[in-house]
Amino acid sequence: MLGESLANRMGGPNRWSDCCTVVLDLCVALPLLACSHVPKSGSPAASSTISIANAPLPSASAGSTHSCMVKSDRTIACWGDGESGQTAAQPGKFLSVSAGGHHTCGLKTDGTVACWGSNSDVHGNPIGQSTPPSANFASVSAGDWHTCGVKTDGAVACWGSNEYGQATAPLGTFSSVSADAYHACAVKTDASVICWGAGGPGSELAPNYGQATPPAERFLSVSAGGFHTCGLRTDGTVVCWGWNKDDAATPPAGKFEQVSAGLRYACGLRPGGTIVCWGWNRFGQAAPPPGEFKSVDAGGWHTCGVKKDDSVVCWGNNERGQTTTP
Repeated sequence: MLGESLANRMGGPNRWSDCCTVVLDLCVALPLLACSHVPKSGSPAASSTISIANAPLPSASAGSTHSCMVKSDRTIACWGDGESGQTAAQPGKFLSVSAGGHHTCGLKTDGTVACWGSNSDVHGNPIGQSTPPSANFASVSAGDWHTCGVKTDGAVACWGSNEYGQATAPLGTFSSVSADAYHACAVKTDASVICWGAGGPGSELAPNYGQATPPAERFLSVSAGGFHTCGLRTDGTVVCWGWNKDDAATPPAGKFEQVSAGLRYACGLRPGGTIVCWGWNRFGQAAPPPGEFKSVDAGGWHTCGVKKDDSVVCWGNNERGQTTTP
């Protein structure tokens, strides 16, 4: 879900010397799995009330330099960089998990959200990305310095850093949400996508690459990446918008069942279970292993997926042990 030292290691914009971390949206499949009324056949949802269902397990989420999974017994296991406590999973039973920059959030079976790890910005100032509001949620997505979730009444709530307006959620009813470092996007119950934060229409807030300016189309899901965003249209094709460095916003043609945008790359799950990735591949994060998968989640420099035999595999940068599954 994010990167670190963007200017020096990512080859991206270098105007932020003190806060160059980027998150990829990590929680694309999980909201769809947890929300029972998400449109499945190109038709928008009729209800504005989201009910929590038992999501298929296991599920996996790739963050910046750590990864997490919900095991078959609904407990959470995390691995990789735990310097800020982001791998110290809380006890309890969970429906989904989202690994962010230096924190992690999970949706518990009682509908509440629990977060652990960093609750501050890069300077140590408290910003609250790990302090969820008291509410019942249907999904949660941990970004870099902020977190968003869809409540059971369909409203989106965000908390944490709001430097670029990324924690100021719009009004309306939604089926899923995806939080990144500086922007977030959500699918409304009429199947349209709305984004907020840096990169929006007429935005002069850096970094502005149009990543928060979605096309006026109908979508099943959306995934906010580093400086680009990808969405799964209702016809099963994928479209991306924002920074197209390394062709990260140029998806291949064909049908997909899921899409997940990372930092300067993205991955999609084809019908039948194969994974296709495109964009930046310095660490092999866009080179998926062979096999049939049920889900995929793109992170900062690594990717994780759940195979059809329920095994979790990760690939890409393993500097912090983030691809070494337990």
